[in-house]
Amino acid sequence: MALKSDEVVEVLEHFDLPVIYDFDRLNEGTADIYWASAKQAGFELRFNARQVLDVIFLYPEPQGEFRNVNREFAGVPFYNSYGEAKEAFLAQQKSIKEGAHQSWIKGEFPDYSAHYEFSPLGALVLVTLTDRHGSTVE
Repeated sequence: MALKSDEVVEVLEHFDLPVIYDFDRLNEGTADIYWASAKQAGFELRFNARQVLDVIFLYPEPQGEFRNVNREFAGVPFYNSYGEAKEAFLAQQKSIKEGAHQSWIKGEFPDYSAHYEFSPLGALVLVTLTDRHGSTVE
């Protein structure tokens, strides 16, 4: 979705979120990106150089300045363990990638990938949803 789409603007207004323009300050050729951080609501949005939403970060538990996200609002499953996530992906016949020591697992869906990161103690600490269509940051 575009940054200026009705749906995104509605979210920005609902949570009273500023959009932060992150440009290539050091002139290194990196792409410009835009951020909208809903710290009180436990999520962050990243928009690419074309101002298209390409990544959503969801915080299942409070972390740093972020509170926990409303899991019902998020619209994706939250797994209590690496094993539970892997079992769900395999049951759905999704292509998966796995990190060392069961630190993360990523499932590939038609329109997005879902990356689940776990603490060393096995708790879910971050869910990252990435657009798979045209999301490459320029």
